[in-house]
Order: sequence, then C-alpha cells, then structure tokens
Amino acid sequence: MITSGLISYLTLSNLKVCHFLVLPLSLRFYRVLFNELAGARIDERCFRRRYFLTLLSLRGCMNILFLCTANIQRSKTAEELFGAADKSNTYRSAGLSKKYVQKAGSTLCTEEMLEWADEIYVFEQMHIERIREYTGDTYLHKIANLAIADNYQYFQRELVLQLLERLPLKHMPPVYPNI
Repeated sequence: MITSGLISYLTLSNLKVCHFLVLPLSLRFYRVLFNELAGARIDERCFRRRYFLTLLSLRGCMNILFLCTANIQRSKTAEELFGAADKSNTYRSAGLSKKYVQKAGSTLCTEEMLEWADEIYVFEQMHIERIREYTGDTYLHKIANLAIADNYQYFQRELVLQLLERLPLKHMPPVYPNI
C-alpha cells in the first residue's frame, strides 16, 4: 500500500507539473494509472476525470442523477431502487420537460443539479439532445444513455430488471453473509 501524500507528474500535453492527492490505494492501481498516462492512450482531461471518479467510487460518495421526461416512472424508479440498495452514493432524479413535470408535480431538472452530479443517466437520446440544447456541451462528458423506452410504470418488474442489467449493483454486501 502507498501511504497518503502528494505526488506530481509531468503532463504530456502541455509540459506542466500536476499534483494529485494520493489516497492509500494499492501500488498496482497507481502503476496502471500512470502507465496509461505515459503511454498517451488517454488525454489529460480524460485521465483526470477517470482518476477523480475512480477515487470517488472507491470512497463510495458519488452523486448520481437520473433524468427522464417527467420524473414519474423511469428516473423516479431508478433513484429509489439504487438509493435503497446502495447507501454509499447519493441518488437524485428529475424530469426534463417543464410541461410534464408541472402536470405531475415532480422535480424539474436544473443546471445546479447537472453541476452537482458526478454521473448522469438519461433514458433516451432525446434527453441528451435537450440537455445539449440548454447547456451546450458542458455536461455531456457526465452523461450515459440507458436506452430504456417510456413503456413502463413506476417500479414495474421489467423496468427494474432493465435498470439492474444496465447498472449492476457492484458493491452490494451479501444478503445472508453467514450462509
């Protein structure tokens, strides 16, 4: 194990020294990370984002936002499902259509929510286009499309199964640890 501290590396893109706070992780983790940088297989921005998200996920404190059209069925189901099953991260959900959100009395997505989120999951390509329309490319690097159509009711079995298939619960403790 590496002890906590500060390490520096020379970036390939603009030859400046960057500093990273080192958390007590395995030496293999850092070796793989720095080999990727040295091999220039990923650019500096991608490297920094991957490093940061890896540290957050290891610490288990990521902010995850689910977005759908009205925040009634898909995103609400995802928020409550993952929020109940995984207490190490914070989950929120919102809708992208002001008309449908007002009609349902649910939560409308704001730019502050997009800023807050470390990862954003949408359910259709049109959701990505709507975010791009209002905020440009600012948050696109955080977004992943789950590609789940608006054919399901709140907590419908098929919806839950598709969510778990696309976003498996990775660090769940066993239900019966002594068996």
